[in-house]
Amino acid sequence: MKLKAGDLTMAYDNGFLRYIKIGDHEVLRMIYFALRDHNWDTMEGEITDELIQVQDRSFSISYTWTCSSPDFPFVWKVKIAGTENEQINFNIVGTALADVRKNRTGFCVLHSIPENADNPCTIISPGGEVTKGKFPKLISPHQPFLNIQRMQWPLGSLGEAELQFEGDIFEMEDQRNWTDDSFKTYCTPLSIPFPARLLQGEVVSQQITLRVNKIRSASGIEPDVCVLTPGQIIEKNPAIGIGAPGEDEELLPEELDLIAAIDFDCYHIEVDFSDKNWKRFWKLRLAEAVYLNLGLHISLLFTESHISEANDFASELDKISPETSCYVLLLKKGKKTTPTELLEEVLPIFNNCKVPVRIGGGTNAYFTELNRERVSTGLLDFVAYSVNPQVHAFDNASMTENIAAQAYTVQSAKVYFDQLPVHVAPITLKPRFNPNATSVDDDVTAGLPDDVDLRQVSLFGAAWTLGSIISLARSGVSQAVYFEGLGIKGIAQGHRMPPEEFDFPTKRNLLFPAYHIFKMVLSHKGNTWQPFISSIPLSIKGVAFKSTAGLFCLIANYQTERKEVRLSSEAAKYRAVFLDESTLEIAGASGNFFHDLIGQALWKEIEEQFILSIPPSAIAYVEIIS
Repeated sequence: MKLKAGDLTMAYDNGFLRYIKIGDHEVLRMIYFALRDHNWDTMEGEITDELIQVQDRSFSISYTWTCSSPDFPFVWKVKIAGTENEQINFNIVGTALADVRKNRTGFCVLHSIPENADNPCTIISPGGEVTKGKFPKLISPHQPFLNIQRMQWPLGSLGEAELQFEGDIFEMEDQRNWTDDSFKTYCTPLSIPFPARLLQGEVVSQQITLRVNKIRSASGIEPDVCVLTPGQIIEKNPAIGIGAPGEDEELLPEELDLIAAIDFDCYHIEVDFSDKNWKRFWKLRLAEAVYLNLGLHISLLFTESHISEANDFASELDKISPETSCYVLLLKKGKKTTPTELLEEVLPIFNNCKVPVRIGGGTNAYFTELNRERVSTGLLDFVAYSVNPQVHAFDNASMTENIAAQAYTVQSAKVYFDQLPVHVAPITLKPRFNPNATSVDDDVTAGLPDDVDLRQVSLFGAAWTLGSIISLARSGVSQAVYFEGLGIKGIAQGHRMPPEEFDFPTKRNLLFPAYHIFKMVLSHKGNTWQPFISSIPLSIKGVAFKSTAGLFCLIANYQTERKEVRLSSEAAKYRAVFLDESTLEIAGASGNFFHDLIGQALWKEIEEQFILSIPPSAIAYVEIIS
């Protein structure tokens, strides 16, 4: 729902305010409240008693928000008002319905990166102390601003914004650490011990007031047509790999053939030496890599017996062809990043292997861990960390926003780690584990596992994958490894089916939409990649592959409504096909879906303007020739 408060425009989305703008300038990305339990898991809730009153240049909203988790019984009473003088008041009063343990209860405010990074910000503390600083340009490992009661920042030539917080002390973190596309100002300083206990009946009351002191009026209207213009050419296309299954099951040749049909560069294998059956697991996965004719990208998780484990694994590496490309990330159980002593003690062992081994350091968790506990670069060939878009939020809009932040991590990593090659591995839709849990939950509920997302098999999952490849390629990443090859965390189902209680929408040998993204992108690995600059990047993203035969484009629509796209092109004609709801069934069975469909498409003459209409949540494949 679109709302206005004077010249401020915004979207009301599921109880929160998003994309608050004056003209085309984004003032705030989002104002929302959060409940985070003792393990930093975000609680979801249900809205009732919602009352919305909207005028031309003002609004008022009230509702009740009740936490959905029986383990965190909590209710908020919410009031939001926007006035004609560019002011927003957001008030929450919450009550614990039973004793609960929490890490955070209250407001969070997101500040967009493009408008704010490296730009001024003034902080006023509860005691009135004024601090002038800047939003960080590179990703800050720790909080750039603390002890916030008010904050002010410029809005380009349009004026100045001010936030005032009541009910708690706030501070700011750089959410790019978790590949979120924002800075976040949040309540309750992390210096206060957590988790904390809220007693039954305890009340939490907070208010945020946003004021915009405008210098001049500005009007912003969402354009009907998204314009795609050619961006900077990728100097070196990244190597793209696929992950091996984490389960100890052998893949059949016909299953491996599904992966072999895509021109991946490497096979990512994770070996945990605390598993007594690690050698059997390794041999299964190595045999698959050999069958697929892929290089190796290996994560080794050592225990305290790391020297003997390194010797054992080096013996295994000596059995493979010396021509094999082999990258090895060294990790240690109980450590968030690669310890220097581990590097110093096992590196000589791997240096004596018959196969050349390139050694990496970093983390199997988030960029945060690597940024806060930095590894020594002197002995390394690359640095590595993993990525997923759902550390803080789970909706499609947030996941789309967070695509851009993947590039920020690579850019900062290159600066912080002496321009070493950066590997992002693995890239998944959901977190694989919680590196910051304060306790272990023994109660495992039935149903879909926590690390599995139904969007793995969706059109949106394919669009997100394309956006991720574009973002990382643009950043200069060296290698990017995605998902698993087969199964409910993969790009195709294979022969084995998940348990019925998972209720995962799949069938045997089904090709997921993301399969076709990798198939098409990697069919152009020898061509020139040129990402588009999108006038509406949260709706449309795309990339062109240039060859002597013409221009080949993949363009994703991230919205649930049809979008018109105008491409800059001097070519004479084009043809286009779509991976959308109407073609999903065909795509699920055809490994050459885009190629087969485009061969049947008719060429069309390009008129004065090249306008392409892309269906909801669809991916377009376009061929353009002179």
